[in-house]
Amino acid sequence: MLRSALYKATYTIVFFLANLLLANLILPEHFGTISLMIVNASVFYLLTNMGADSIIMHSVNSGKWNLVQATSFTANLFGVQLVFFLLLELGHINLWSSTLLVQQNNAFLFGEILYFTGLILTEKFLLLHYAEHNAVVANRILLLTAAFYIAVLAYARLVHVASFSLLFHLFCLQSFVQGCLLLIAFFWNGTVRRFAAIGLRTLFALFKSSAVVMVTNLLQLLAYRIDFLLIKKFYSAYEVGIYAQVNKFANLMWVIPNIFAFLLMPKFRKIDAGKIPLVFRYALFSGIALLFATVIITVVFYNYFIVIAYRNGLPSFYLMLPGYFCWSIVIYFGAYFSWLGKFKYNLLVSSICFVSILLCDLLLIPKFSINGAAIANTIAYSTTLVVCMLLFSRVSGTSVIKIFHPQKDDLAFLFKLLK
Repeated sequence: MLRSALYKATYTIVFFLANLLLANLILPEHFGTISLMIVNASVFYLLTNMGADSIIMHSVNSGKWNLVQATSFTANLFGVQLVFFLLLELGHINLWSSTLLVQQNNAFLFGEILYFTGLILTEKFLLLHYAEHNAVVANRILLLTAAFYIAVLAYARLVHVASFSLLFHLFCLQSFVQGCLLLIAFFWNGTVRRFAAIGLRTLFALFKSSAVVMVTNLLQLLAYRIDFLLIKKFYSAYEVGIYAQVNKFANLMWVIPNIFAFLLMPKFRKIDAGKIPLVFRYALFSGIALLFATVIITVVFYNYFIVIAYRNGLPSFYLMLPGYFCWSIVIYFGAYFSWLGKFKYNLLVSSICFVSILLCDLLLIPKFSINGAAIANTIAYSTTLVVCMLLFSRVSGTSVIKIFHPQKDDLAFLFKLLK
């Protein structure tokens, strides 16, 4: 588990650095355009995915499905998502003479198709690699593609490549290559050599549960990114680019929690009920360490690497950071509720988060621009953490106070769990 987490963390760092390099190669307005494409693609992916990814992982971990069934369903869903995207893309071009994701001319069409196809492949086959308990291979592939991507960007900077169209298509190609390599590696392993038919009753039960997950994921994504869309509405893509850059640094708070929360999901069943608060205690104390590390990294990069055009976004970083600290703990609660099958709890949490951040954004962004968006993040994410703690206390019968009480054997148990 630790080896897989190390590969994933290294990949995330390399990809983070690559995107910083990309931002330095293009104007904030163009970086804002790419950031909006990522948001739009993510929303479309969640809508067409119908929450199936989380349900598949839950079904495999609980023994309801085997890997062949999971692969068969995943392959069919991939086809549906891609066809639906292509139809809407072509329809959008014919009706409005602009592409679906970046709202630009037809020159961006091929790049959008590459990016979205790569997004589906990456999400689907990363999930299957984890279900197959082959996370190390998957994360090695992610790291390999990220390393090649940053090398190409470094060469582009060396030879002074400044064409936004070329760099945009390079960004999209990276997504496609990454997804294809994950697909090849999964079937190359040979564990799955055939496909299985999925009964209608099973599909109906799956989508009944996945509808809750889909709404949850969509609300959560909108909570993450509604500020991008509102900044674009009230200001311009330039401000979106400035905000997106500082947002990436704040996201460093979530790198380790996202990795460990995902890897911990299959292990919750091995933890005694009395030891469950240890997970959230770890989240709290590690979050404090991540907070200081994130501040140091951000200050160094903004002073010595980030181009001047992006530097007026730094005050927003400090305003949003307390909220990102709170959410680094919420991530573990979300994983725990998913493992329990309490998908409605996650729906409630996401709904409260989305409503809070939407109201705060509408009140604060028109007056305070990106600083208003940062304050809205802190208010909403802090509120959400309180809700998660109350729900945990309800479902576990454990007092929230126990989370803050370290035990003598905490470290020994934690190292044993992470092996």
